[in-house]
Amino acid sequence: MARLLLLDDQPRAHRVLQSILVRGEHSCDAFGTPSEAWQCLVGRVKYDLAIVEPKLECGVDGLDFVRWVRASGLLGALPIVIYTRAADMVSVRAALALRPQNYLIKPYDDQAIYQEIGKLPHPRWHASLLVEEAAAAQTGGLALEEIRDERRRLADALGGMAAAWREQKEENLFQTRGDALITMARKAGAPGFAAHLSALANEAEWKLLDDDAGIERAQIAERLEHACAVLKALCGVPEDKQGAAVAEVDDGRMAREENDRRWWQSADCSAGPVISTAELMNNVAGMNACPVIESAADAFQMAVSANVASLDSISRLVARDPGLAVQILVSVNHLNREAIDPMDSPRAAVGWLGAARLQGLCRSMITVEARHFQPVTWERYWMFQVGVAHMSEFICSALEWGHLTPVAYTAGLIHDMGQLILLRLHPASYPAITNYVRNRRIARHEGERRYLGSSVREIGAEFLAAKRFPECYLNVIRWVDDPAGATDGMDIVGVVSLARYLCVKYQIGDGGECLDALPSDIHDTPAAQVLRGRVFPSFNWRGFMSQAHAKVLRLKNELRGKG
Repeated sequence: MARLLLLDDQPRAHRVLQSILVRGEHSCDAFGTPSEAWQCLVGRVKYDLAIVEPKLECGVDGLDFVRWVRASGLLGALPIVIYTRAADMVSVRAALALRPQNYLIKPYDDQAIYQEIGKLPHPRWHASLLVEEAAAAQTGGLALEEIRDERRRLADALGGMAAAWREQKEENLFQTRGDALITMARKAGAPGFAAHLSALANEAEWKLLDDDAGIERAQIAERLEHACAVLKALCGVPEDKQGAAVAEVDDGRMAREENDRRWWQSADCSAGPVISTAELMNNVAGMNACPVIESAADAFQMAVSANVASLDSISRLVARDPGLAVQILVSVNHLNREAIDPMDSPRAAVGWLGAARLQGLCRSMITVEARHFQPVTWERYWMFQVGVAHMSEFICSALEWGHLTPVAYTAGLIHDMGQLILLRLHPASYPAITNYVRNRRIARHEGERRYLGSSVREIGAEFLAAKRFPECYLNVIRWVDDPAGATDGMDIVGVVSLARYLCVKYQIGDGGECLDALPSDIHDTPAAQVLRGRVFPSFNWRGFMSQAHAKVLRLKNELRGKG
Protein backbone atom coordinates (compact mmCIF):
# COMPACT_ATOMS: atom_id res chain seq x y z
CA MET A 1 0.00 0.00 0.00
CA ALA A 2 1.39 3.39 -1.00
CA ARG A 3 0.58 6.84 0.34
CA LEU A 4 0.65 9.61 -2.26
CA LEU A 5 0.81 13.39 -2.04
CA LEU A 6 -1.00 15.29 -4.80
CA LEU A 7 -0.25 18.92 -5.63
CA ASP A 8 -3.09 20.14 -7.85
CA ASP A 9 -5.58 22.90 -7.13
CA GLN A 10 -8.41 21.33 -9.13
CA PRO A 11 -10.80 19.44 -6.76
CA ARG A 12 -11.84 17.03 -9.51
CA ALA A 13 -8.19 15.97 -9.94
CA HIS A 14 -8.13 14.69 -6.36
CA ARG A 15 -11.44 12.85 -6.75
CA VAL A 16 -10.24 11.15 -9.92
CA LEU A 17 -6.88 10.14 -8.50
CA GLN A 18 -8.40 8.90 -5.25
CA SER A 19 -10.93 6.77 -7.16
CA ILE A 20 -8.05 5.18 -9.09
CA LEU A 21 -5.84 4.59 -6.06
CA VAL A 22 -8.42 3.14 -3.70
CA ARG A 23 -8.90 0.09 -5.93
CA GLY A 24 -5.32 -0.88 -5.12
CA GLU A 25 -5.81 0.08 -1.45
CA HIS A 26 -3.56 3.11 -1.84
CA SER A 27 -4.36 6.56 -0.43
CA CYS A 28 -3.81 10.16 -1.43
CA ASP A 29 -3.75 13.58 0.26
CA ALA A 30 -4.32 16.60 -1.97
CA PHE A 31 -3.05 20.17 -1.64
CA GLY A 32 -3.64 23.28 -3.72
CA THR A 33 -0.40 25.22 -3.21
CA PRO A 34 3.29 24.28 -2.98
CA SER A 35 3.57 25.72 0.54
CA GLU A 36 0.67 23.57 1.83
CA ALA A 37 2.15 20.46 0.24
CA TRP A 38 5.62 21.22 1.64
CA GLN A 39 4.38 21.88 5.18
CA CYS A 40 2.44 18.63 5.16
CA LEU A 41 5.39 16.65 3.80
CA VAL A 42 7.59 17.98 6.60
CA GLY A 43 4.87 17.26 9.17
CA ARG A 44 4.14 13.71 7.98
CA VAL A 45 7.15 12.61 5.88
CA LYS A 46 5.94 9.10 5.10
CA TYR A 47 4.61 9.79 1.64
CA ASP A 48 5.85 7.27 -0.88
CA LEU A 49 5.26 9.30 -4.04
CA ALA A 50 4.29 12.86 -4.97
CA ILE A 51 2.27 13.73 -8.07
CA VAL A 52 2.69 17.35 -9.07
CA GLU A 53 0.88 19.63 -11.52
CA PRO A 54 3.25 22.56 -12.26
CA LYS A 55 0.57 24.68 -13.98
CA LEU A 56 -1.66 25.57 -11.04
CA GLU A 57 -4.79 27.64 -11.68
CA CYS A 58 -3.90 29.93 -8.76
CA GLY A 59 -0.90 31.16 -10.76
CA VAL A 60 1.75 29.70 -8.44
CA ASP A 61 4.45 27.48 -9.95
CA GLY A 62 3.94 23.91 -8.73
CA LEU A 63 7.60 23.18 -9.43
CA ASP A 64 8.48 25.28 -6.38
CA PHE A 65 7.46 22.29 -4.28
CA VAL A 66 9.78 20.03 -6.28
CA ARG A 67 12.66 22.50 -5.86
CA TRP A 68 12.18 22.61 -2.08
CA VAL A 69 12.12 18.81 -1.90
CA ARG A 70 15.27 18.40 -4.00
CA ALA A 71 17.08 21.06 -1.95
CA SER A 72 16.27 19.27 1.30
CA GLY A 73 19.05 17.10 2.63
CA LEU A 74 16.52 14.78 4.28
CA LEU A 75 13.51 14.71 1.94
CA GLY A 76 15.33 15.03 -1.38
CA ALA A 77 14.92 11.33 -2.29
CA LEU A 78 11.10 11.53 -2.40
CA PRO A 79 9.98 10.07 -5.77
CA ILE A 80 8.05 12.68 -7.77
CA VAL A 81 5.97 12.30 -10.91
CA ILE A 82 5.08 15.39 -12.92
CA TYR A 83 1.53 14.84 -14.19
CA THR A 84 0.43 17.88 -16.16
CA ARG A 85 -1.55 19.25 -19.06
CA ALA A 86 1.56 21.15 -20.27
CA ALA A 87 3.40 19.40 -23.12
CA ASP A 88 5.52 22.28 -24.47
CA MET A 89 9.28 21.81 -24.56
CA VAL A 90 10.01 24.66 -22.11
CA SER A 91 7.80 23.09 -19.43
CA VAL A 92 9.22 19.62 -20.04
CA ARG A 93 12.84 20.81 -19.77
CA ALA A 94 12.17 22.81 -16.60
CA ALA A 95 10.58 19.77 -14.95
CA LEU A 96 13.16 17.22 -16.10
CA ALA A 97 15.96 19.38 -14.65
CA LEU A 98 14.53 18.56 -11.20
CA ARG A 99 14.96 14.79 -11.70
CA PRO A 100 11.36 13.53 -11.53
CA GLN A 101 10.61 9.84 -11.72
CA ASN A 102 8.51 10.52 -14.82
CA TYR A 103 6.76 13.25 -16.81
CA LEU A 104 3.21 12.32 -17.82
CA ILE A 105 0.52 14.18 -19.73
CA LYS A 106 -3.02 14.43 -18.36
CA PRO A 107 -5.67 13.07 -18.16
CA TYR A 108 -4.88 10.63 -15.38
CA ASP A 109 -4.54 7.06 -16.59
CA ASP A 110 -4.90 4.30 -14.00
CA GLN A 111 -2.44 1.96 -15.71
CA ALA A 112 0.22 4.70 -15.89
CA ILE A 113 -0.30 5.61 -12.23
CA TYR A 114 0.00 2.02 -11.06
CA GLN A 115 3.15 1.62 -13.17
CA GLU A 116 4.70 4.57 -11.33
CA ILE A 117 3.70 3.05 -7.97
CA GLY A 118 5.29 -0.20 -9.12
CA LYS A 119 8.61 1.62 -9.61
CA LEU A 120 8.82 2.68 -5.96
CA PRO A 121 11.86 1.29 -4.09
CA HIS A 122 11.59 -1.41 -1.46
CA PRO A 123 12.03 -0.47 1.29
CA ARG A 124 10.59 3.00 0.72
CA TRP A 125 12.87 6.01 0.46
CA HIS A 126 12.15 7.27 3.99
CA ALA A 127 13.32 3.98 5.54
CA SER A 128 16.94 5.18 5.13
CA LEU A 129 16.31 8.13 7.45
CA LEU A 130 15.22 6.23 10.53
CA VAL A 131 15.68 2.51 11.22
CA GLU A 132 12.57 0.68 12.40
CA GLU A 133 12.41 0.70 16.21
CA ALA A 134 12.77 -3.04 16.80
CA ALA A 135 15.71 -3.36 14.41
CA ALA A 136 17.44 -0.31 15.91
CA ALA A 137 16.99 -1.68 19.43
CA GLN A 138 18.41 -5.06 18.45
CA THR A 139 21.41 -3.52 16.69
CA GLY A 140 22.19 -1.15 19.55
CA GLY A 141 21.49 -3.64 22.33
CA LEU A 142 18.79 -1.39 23.78
CA ALA A 143 15.20 -1.82 24.84
CA LEU A 144 12.43 -0.30 22.70
CA GLU A 145 11.71 2.39 25.27
CA GLU A 146 15.41 3.27 25.39
CA ILE A 147 15.45 3.75 21.60
CA ARG A 148 12.41 5.98 21.87
CA ASP A 149 14.09 8.00 24.61
CA GLU A 150 17.22 8.40 22.45
CA ARG A 151 15.11 9.71 19.60
CA ARG A 152 13.28 12.14 21.85
CA ARG A 153 16.63 13.40 23.15
CA LEU A 154 17.91 13.76 19.59
CA ALA A 155 14.86 15.84 18.62
CA ASP A 156 15.33 18.06 21.67
CA ALA A 157 19.03 18.44 20.86
CA LEU A 158 18.27 19.43 17.26
CA GLY A 159 15.77 22.02 18.44
CA GLY A 160 18.21 23.37 21.02
CA MET A 161 21.03 23.51 18.46
CA ALA A 162 18.80 25.45 16.06
CA ALA A 163 17.94 28.03 18.74
CA ALA A 164 21.61 28.37 19.68
CA TRP A 165 22.59 29.00 16.05
CA ARG A 166 20.14 31.87 15.84
CA GLU A 167 21.61 33.46 19.01
CA GLN A 168 25.36 32.90 18.45
CA LYS A 169 27.30 35.49 16.48
CA GLU A 170 30.80 34.02 16.21
CA GLU A 171 31.20 30.42 17.39
CA ASN A 172 30.78 27.51 14.97
CA LEU A 173 28.64 25.31 17.19
CA PHE A 174 29.43 22.23 15.13
CA GLN A 175 33.01 22.39 16.37
CA THR A 176 31.85 21.96 19.97
CA ARG A 177 28.60 20.00 19.63
CA GLY A 178 28.65 18.45 16.18
CA ASP A 179 30.37 15.14 16.98
CA ALA A 180 28.17 14.52 20.02
CA LEU A 181 25.03 15.24 17.97
CA ILE A 182 26.10 12.89 15.18
CA THR A 183 26.93 10.14 17.70
CA MET A 184 23.51 10.65 19.28
CA ALA A 185 21.85 10.23 15.88
CA ARG A 186 23.69 6.96 15.21
CA LYS A 187 22.81 5.63 18.67
CA ALA A 188 19.14 6.51 18.05
CA GLY A 189 19.14 4.45 14.84
CA ALA A 190 18.84 7.53 12.63
CA PRO A 191 21.54 7.07 9.96
CA GLY A 192 19.94 9.54 7.58
CA PHE A 193 20.08 12.26 10.22
CA ALA A 194 23.69 11.41 11.09
CA ALA A 195 24.70 11.79 7.43
CA HIS A 196 22.67 15.01 7.14
CA LEU A 197 24.37 16.50 10.22
CA SER A 198 27.83 15.55 8.93
CA ALA A 199 27.14 17.28 5.63
CA LEU A 200 25.73 20.30 7.45
CA ALA A 201 28.81 20.51 9.67
CA ASN A 202 31.11 20.53 6.65
CA GLU A 203 28.96 23.15 4.97
CA ALA A 204 28.94 25.35 8.07
CA GLU A 205 32.73 25.21 8.32
CA TRP A 206 33.37 26.90 4.99
CA LYS A 207 30.31 29.14 5.02
CA LEU A 208 31.28 30.76 8.29
CA LEU A 209 34.70 31.81 6.96
CA ASP A 210 32.89 34.87 5.60
CA ASP A 211 32.96 37.78 8.03
CA ASP A 212 29.31 38.60 7.32
CA ALA A 213 27.73 35.23 8.09
CA GLY A 214 24.36 36.27 9.49
CA ILE A 215 22.38 34.91 6.57
CA GLU A 216 24.27 31.63 6.62
CA ARG A 217 23.62 31.23 10.36
CA ALA A 218 19.89 31.73 9.83
CA GLN A 219 19.90 29.16 7.03
CA ILE A 220 21.72 26.60 9.15
CA ALA A 221 19.30 27.20 12.03
CA GLU A 222 16.39 26.75 9.64
CA ARG A 223 17.78 23.44 8.39
CA LEU A 224 18.26 22.18 11.93
CA GLU A 225 14.65 23.13 12.72
CA HIS A 226 13.62 21.30 9.57
CA ALA A 227 15.55 18.18 10.72
CA CYS A 228 13.87 18.38 14.12
CA ALA A 229 10.40 18.57 12.54
CA VAL A 230 11.11 15.63 10.21
CA LEU A 231 12.42 13.49 13.07
CA LYS A 232 9.33 14.20 15.18
CA ALA A 233 7.11 13.27 12.25
CA LEU A 234 8.93 9.96 11.73
CA CYS A 235 8.79 9.18 15.44
CA GLY A 236 5.04 9.65 15.50
CA VAL A 237 4.83 12.86 17.45
CA PRO A 238 1.25 14.07 16.84
CA GLU A 239 1.27 16.22 13.74
CA ASP A 240 -0.53 19.49 13.49
CA LYS A 241 -3.29 19.99 11.02
CA GLN A 242 -1.37 22.28 8.71
CA GLY A 243 -2.48 22.02 5.12
CA ALA A 244 -5.55 19.98 5.98
CA ALA A 245 -8.62 21.07 4.09
CA VAL A 246 -11.76 21.73 6.10
CA ALA A 247 -14.83 20.42 4.29
CA GLU A 248 -17.89 22.64 4.23
CA VAL A 249 -20.92 20.55 5.05
CA ASP A 250 -24.49 21.48 4.23
CA ASP A 251 -26.14 20.51 7.53
CA GLY A 252 -29.65 20.67 6.13
CA ARG A 253 -28.85 18.38 3.22
CA MET A 254 -27.04 15.91 5.47
CA ALA A 255 -29.98 15.84 7.87
CA ARG A 256 -32.39 15.09 5.02
CA GLU A 257 -30.13 12.33 3.77
CA GLU A 258 -29.94 10.79 7.23
CA ASN A 259 -33.72 10.84 7.59
CA ASP A 260 -34.07 9.25 4.15
CA ARG A 261 -31.57 6.54 5.03
CA ARG A 262 -33.38 5.71 8.26
CA TRP A 263 -36.73 5.55 6.43
CA TRP A 264 -35.38 3.07 3.87
CA GLN A 265 -33.69 0.95 6.53
CA SER A 266 -36.88 0.71 8.60
CA ALA A 267 -39.28 0.33 5.66
CA ASP A 268 -41.45 -2.82 5.78
CA CYS A 269 -41.75 -4.45 2.34
CA SER A 270 -43.69 -7.50 3.57
CA ALA A 271 -47.00 -5.97 2.43
CA GLY A 272 -45.68 -4.84 -0.95
CA PRO A 273 -43.30 -2.27 -2.47
CA VAL A 274 -42.37 0.61 -0.19
CA ILE A 275 -42.62 3.18 -3.01
CA SER A 276 -44.97 3.56 -5.96
CA THR A 277 -43.67 1.47 -8.87
CA ALA A 278 -45.63 3.53 -11.41
CA GLU A 279 -44.21 6.79 -10.07
CA LEU A 280 -40.70 5.30 -10.06
CA MET A 281 -41.00 4.27 -13.70
CA ASN A 282 -42.40 7.67 -14.69
CA ASN A 283 -39.39 9.33 -13.08
CA VAL A 284 -37.07 6.92 -14.87
CA ALA A 285 -38.67 7.58 -18.24
CA GLY A 286 -38.35 11.31 -17.69
CA MET A 287 -34.57 11.22 -17.25
CA ASN A 288 -32.66 12.60 -20.23
CA ALA A 289 -29.18 11.34 -19.33
CA CYS A 290 -27.64 8.30 -17.68
CA PRO A 291 -26.11 9.18 -14.30
CA VAL A 292 -22.34 8.84 -14.04
CA ILE A 293 -20.39 8.33 -10.84
CA GLU A 294 -18.85 11.65 -9.77
CA SER A 295 -15.18 10.62 -10.04
CA ALA A 296 -15.74 9.14 -13.52
CA ALA A 297 -17.44 12.35 -14.65
CA ASP A 298 -14.45 14.34 -13.30
CA ALA A 299 -12.01 12.09 -15.17
CA PHE A 300 -14.03 12.45 -18.35
CA GLN A 301 -14.08 16.24 -18.04
CA MET A 302 -10.31 16.30 -17.41
CA ALA A 303 -9.70 14.16 -20.48
CA VAL A 304 -11.96 16.25 -22.72
CA SER A 305 -10.49 19.56 -21.50
CA ALA A 306 -6.94 18.35 -22.14
CA ASN A 307 -7.36 19.20 -25.85
CA VAL A 308 -5.12 16.32 -26.93
CA ALA A 309 -4.84 15.44 -30.61
CA SER A 310 -6.00 11.86 -30.01
CA LEU A 311 -9.24 10.79 -28.35
CA ASP A 312 -7.72 7.50 -27.17
CA SER A 313 -7.57 8.57 -23.52
CA ILE A 314 -11.26 9.46 -23.58
CA SER A 315 -12.12 6.17 -25.27
CA ARG A 316 -10.29 4.23 -22.56
CA LEU A 317 -12.22 6.04 -19.84
CA VAL A 318 -15.56 5.40 -21.52
CA ALA A 319 -14.73 1.73 -22.07
CA ARG A 320 -14.12 1.26 -18.33
CA ASP A 321 -17.15 2.97 -16.82
CA PRO A 322 -20.77 1.76 -17.17
CA GLY A 323 -22.37 5.21 -16.83
CA LEU A 324 -20.07 6.84 -19.38
CA ALA A 325 -20.47 3.94 -21.83
CA VAL A 326 -24.27 4.14 -21.69
CA GLN A 327 -24.38 7.93 -21.95
CA ILE A 328 -22.01 7.99 -24.93
CA LEU A 329 -24.15 5.42 -26.79
CA VAL A 330 -27.35 7.28 -25.88
CA SER A 331 -25.85 10.55 -27.17
CA VAL A 332 -24.42 9.20 -30.42
CA ASN A 333 -27.57 7.31 -31.38
CA HIS A 334 -29.76 10.30 -30.55
CA LEU A 335 -27.68 12.48 -32.88
CA ASN A 336 -27.07 9.83 -35.53
CA ARG A 337 -30.70 9.01 -36.29
CA GLU A 338 -30.02 8.61 -39.99
CA ALA A 339 -28.04 5.42 -39.40
CA ILE A 340 -29.98 2.23 -40.11
CA ASP A 341 -28.67 0.42 -37.03
CA PRO A 342 -27.77 2.05 -33.70
CA MET A 343 -24.05 2.28 -32.96
CA ASP A 344 -23.02 -0.36 -30.40
CA SER A 345 -19.33 0.50 -29.80
CA PRO A 346 -18.59 3.16 -27.14
CA ARG A 347 -15.07 3.63 -28.54
CA ALA A 348 -16.40 4.26 -32.05
CA ALA A 349 -19.04 6.58 -30.59
CA VAL A 350 -16.34 8.75 -28.97
CA GLY A 351 -14.67 9.21 -32.35
CA TRP A 352 -17.97 9.97 -34.08
CA LEU A 353 -18.97 12.60 -31.51
CA GLY A 354 -15.62 14.43 -31.67
CA ALA A 355 -14.11 16.92 -29.26
CA ALA A 356 -16.74 19.67 -29.60
CA ARG A 357 -19.73 17.41 -28.88
CA LEU A 358 -17.86 15.71 -26.03
CA GLN A 359 -17.33 19.11 -24.39
CA GLY A 360 -21.07 19.74 -24.65
CA LEU A 361 -21.70 16.35 -23.09
CA CYS A 362 -19.58 17.35 -20.09
CA ARG A 363 -21.89 20.28 -19.41
CA SER A 364 -25.06 18.17 -19.49
CA MET A 365 -23.81 15.23 -17.42
CA ILE A 366 -25.62 14.25 -14.22
CA THR A 367 -23.72 12.52 -11.44
CA VAL A 368 -24.09 10.14 -8.51
CA GLU A 369 -21.90 10.35 -5.40
CA ALA A 370 -19.79 7.27 -4.67
CA ARG A 371 -20.63 7.34 -0.95
CA HIS A 372 -24.17 6.15 -1.69
CA PHE A 373 -22.83 2.67 -2.53
CA GLN A 374 -22.27 1.85 1.14
CA PRO A 375 -21.92 -0.80 2.48
CA VAL A 376 -20.25 -2.06 -0.72
CA THR A 377 -18.17 1.00 -1.85
CA TRP A 378 -18.17 2.27 -5.40
CA GLU A 379 -14.67 0.93 -6.08
CA ARG A 380 -15.67 -2.67 -5.38
CA TYR A 381 -18.89 -2.23 -7.32
CA TRP A 382 -16.88 -0.83 -10.26
CA MET A 383 -14.51 -3.81 -10.08
CA PHE A 384 -17.52 -6.11 -10.29
CA GLN A 385 -18.92 -4.41 -13.42
CA VAL A 386 -15.57 -4.36 -15.20
CA GLY A 387 -14.97 -7.93 -14.06
CA VAL A 388 -18.25 -9.05 -15.67
CA ALA A 389 -17.16 -7.26 -18.86
CA HIS A 390 -13.80 -9.04 -19.00
CA MET A 391 -15.27 -12.42 -18.09
CA SER A 392 -17.91 -12.01 -20.82
CA GLU A 393 -15.10 -11.58 -23.34
CA PHE A 394 -13.32 -14.61 -21.89
CA ILE A 395 -16.43 -16.82 -22.13
CA CYS A 396 -17.00 -15.84 -25.77
CA SER A 397 -13.41 -16.79 -26.53
CA ALA A 398 -13.69 -20.10 -24.63
CA LEU A 399 -16.90 -21.00 -26.47
CA GLU A 400 -15.32 -19.95 -29.78
CA TRP A 401 -18.08 -17.44 -30.40
CA GLY A 402 -15.98 -14.82 -32.13
CA HIS A 403 -19.07 -13.13 -33.60
CA LEU A 404 -20.14 -12.09 -30.07
CA THR A 405 -16.76 -10.89 -28.81
CA PRO A 406 -17.06 -7.28 -30.11
CA VAL A 407 -20.16 -6.60 -27.99
CA ALA A 408 -19.55 -9.01 -25.10
CA TYR A 409 -17.34 -6.64 -23.12
CA THR A 410 -19.72 -3.68 -23.32
CA ALA A 411 -22.73 -5.88 -22.60
CA GLY A 412 -21.09 -7.08 -19.39
CA LEU A 413 -20.02 -3.57 -18.43
CA ILE A 414 -23.48 -2.00 -18.68
CA HIS A 415 -25.74 -4.91 -17.71
CA ASP A 416 -26.42 -3.37 -14.28
CA MET A 417 -26.67 0.28 -15.36
CA GLY A 418 -30.16 0.57 -13.85
CA GLN A 419 -28.45 0.71 -10.46
CA LEU A 420 -27.00 4.13 -11.30
CA ILE A 421 -30.45 5.43 -12.20
CA LEU A 422 -31.95 4.11 -8.98
CA LEU A 423 -29.16 5.71 -6.96
CA ARG A 424 -29.83 9.04 -8.61
CA LEU A 425 -33.52 8.88 -7.75
CA HIS A 426 -33.30 7.13 -4.35
CA PRO A 427 -29.71 7.18 -2.97
CA ALA A 428 -30.63 5.50 0.31
CA SER A 429 -32.23 2.50 -1.41
CA TYR A 430 -28.95 0.73 -2.17
CA PRO A 431 -27.75 0.03 1.39
CA ALA A 432 -31.28 -0.88 2.51
CA ILE A 433 -31.76 -3.45 -0.28
CA THR A 434 -28.21 -4.79 0.08
CA ASN A 435 -28.64 -5.43 3.80
CA TYR A 436 -32.09 -6.94 3.19
CA VAL A 437 -30.96 -9.52 0.60
CA ARG A 438 -27.90 -10.51 2.62
CA ASN A 439 -29.79 -10.90 5.87
CA ARG A 440 -32.45 -13.03 4.17
CA ARG A 441 -30.01 -14.80 1.83
CA ILE A 442 -31.98 -14.16 -1.34
CA ALA A 443 -31.01 -13.05 -4.84
CA ARG A 444 -30.67 -9.31 -5.23
CA HIS A 445 -33.31 -8.96 -7.96
CA GLU A 446 -35.83 -10.60 -5.60
CA GLY A 447 -35.09 -8.05 -2.90
CA GLU A 448 -35.34 -5.21 -5.40
CA ARG A 449 -38.80 -6.34 -6.47
CA ARG A 450 -39.97 -6.53 -2.86
CA TYR A 451 -38.85 -2.96 -2.21
CA LEU A 452 -39.56 -1.36 -5.59
CA GLY A 453 -42.01 -3.59 -7.41
CA SER A 454 -39.38 -3.99 -10.14
CA SER A 455 -35.71 -4.85 -10.52
CA VAL A 456 -32.90 -2.54 -11.56
CA ARG A 457 -32.87 -4.47 -14.86
CA GLU A 458 -36.41 -3.28 -15.55
CA ILE A 459 -35.44 0.23 -14.48
CA GLY A 460 -32.51 0.21 -16.90
CA ALA A 461 -34.63 -1.15 -19.73
CA GLU A 462 -37.33 1.46 -19.08
CA PHE A 463 -34.77 4.25 -19.31
CA LEU A 464 -33.21 2.99 -22.56
CA ALA A 465 -36.34 1.76 -24.33
CA ALA A 466 -37.13 5.15 -25.89
CA LYS A 467 -33.53 6.14 -26.59
CA ARG A 468 -32.69 4.10 -29.69
CA PHE A 469 -30.33 1.92 -27.73
CA PRO A 470 -28.81 -1.17 -29.41
CA GLU A 471 -31.16 -4.12 -29.03
CA CYS A 472 -28.29 -6.52 -28.23
CA TYR A 473 -27.65 -4.62 -25.00
CA LEU A 474 -31.31 -4.15 -24.12
CA ASN A 475 -31.78 -7.93 -24.24
CA VAL A 476 -28.92 -8.41 -21.78
CA ILE A 477 -30.21 -5.72 -19.41
CA ARG A 478 -33.73 -7.19 -19.46
CA TRP A 479 -32.91 -10.89 -19.16
CA VAL A 480 -29.52 -11.35 -17.49
CA ASP A 481 -31.22 -12.79 -14.36
CA ASP A 482 -33.38 -15.14 -16.45
CA PRO A 483 -31.60 -15.90 -19.74
CA ALA A 484 -34.11 -18.61 -20.66
CA GLY A 485 -36.78 -15.91 -20.92
CA ALA A 486 -34.95 -13.93 -23.60
CA THR A 487 -36.91 -13.84 -26.83
CA ASP A 488 -33.88 -12.72 -28.83
CA GLY A 489 -30.10 -12.68 -28.36
CA MET A 490 -30.14 -15.62 -25.96
CA ASP A 491 -26.46 -16.39 -26.65
CA ILE A 492 -25.09 -13.04 -25.45
CA VAL A 493 -27.58 -12.97 -22.55
CA GLY A 494 -26.34 -16.38 -21.43
CA VAL A 495 -22.71 -15.30 -21.73
CA VAL A 496 -23.16 -12.21 -19.54
CA SER A 497 -25.30 -14.13 -17.05
CA LEU A 498 -22.57 -16.75 -16.69
CA ALA A 499 -19.89 -14.05 -16.39
CA ARG A 500 -21.90 -12.44 -13.61
CA TYR A 501 -22.18 -15.77 -11.80
CA LEU A 502 -18.41 -16.30 -11.97
CA CYS A 503 -17.68 -12.79 -10.67
CA VAL A 504 -20.03 -13.26 -7.71
CA LYS A 505 -18.70 -16.76 -6.99
CA TYR A 506 -15.04 -15.72 -7.09
CA GLN A 507 -15.72 -12.29 -5.55
CA ILE A 508 -14.34 -10.02 -8.21
CA GLY A 509 -15.41 -6.78 -6.56
CA ASP A 510 -18.89 -6.73 -5.07
CA GLY A 511 -22.18 -6.42 -6.93
CA GLY A 512 -24.27 -6.31 -3.76
CA GLU A 513 -25.38 -9.94 -4.17
CA CYS A 514 -25.76 -12.57 -1.47
CA LEU A 515 -23.32 -15.47 -1.95
CA ASP A 516 -25.66 -17.87 -0.15
CA ALA A 517 -28.30 -17.34 -2.86
CA LEU A 518 -25.88 -18.49 -5.56
CA PRO A 519 -26.06 -22.01 -7.08
CA SER A 520 -23.11 -24.01 -5.77
CA ASP A 521 -22.42 -25.67 -9.13
CA ILE A 522 -22.08 -23.92 -12.46
CA HIS A 523 -24.31 -26.54 -14.12
CA ASP A 524 -27.20 -25.45 -11.90
CA THR A 525 -27.10 -21.83 -13.09
CA PRO A 526 -29.76 -20.57 -15.52
CA ALA A 527 -26.92 -19.42 -17.78
CA ALA A 528 -25.31 -22.87 -18.05
CA GLN A 529 -28.68 -24.48 -18.76
CA VAL A 530 -29.16 -22.09 -21.67
CA LEU A 531 -25.61 -22.35 -23.01
CA ARG A 532 -25.39 -26.14 -22.66
CA GLY A 533 -27.78 -26.58 -25.55
CA ARG A 534 -25.89 -24.09 -27.70
CA VAL A 535 -22.36 -25.53 -27.54
CA PHE A 536 -20.95 -28.79 -28.82
CA PRO A 537 -21.79 -31.82 -26.60
CA SER A 538 -18.05 -32.47 -26.30
CA PHE A 539 -17.39 -29.08 -24.70
CA ASN A 540 -15.11 -29.58 -21.68
CA TRP A 541 -16.86 -27.75 -18.81
CA ARG A 542 -14.27 -28.90 -16.27
CA GLY A 543 -11.45 -27.49 -18.37
CA PHE A 544 -13.46 -24.31 -18.85
CA MET A 545 -13.82 -23.82 -15.08
CA SER A 546 -10.09 -24.35 -14.58
CA GLN A 547 -9.32 -21.70 -17.20
CA ALA A 548 -11.95 -19.38 -15.69
CA HIS A 549 -10.36 -19.68 -12.25
CA ALA A 550 -6.95 -18.75 -13.65
CA LYS A 551 -8.51 -15.82 -15.52
CA VAL A 552 -10.18 -14.61 -12.32
CA LEU A 553 -6.89 -14.57 -10.42
CA ARG A 554 -5.21 -12.51 -13.15
CA LEU A 555 -8.19 -10.19 -13.41
CA LYS A 556 -8.28 -9.47 -9.67
CA ASN A 557 -4.65 -8.36 -9.74
CA GLU A 558 -5.18 -6.24 -12.85
CA LEU A 559 -8.20 -4.43 -11.42
CA ARG A 560 -6.31 -3.73 -8.19
CA GLY A 561 -3.42 -2.27 -10.17
CA LYS A 562 -1.08 -5.18 -9.41
CA GLY A 563 -1.07 -6.81 -12.83
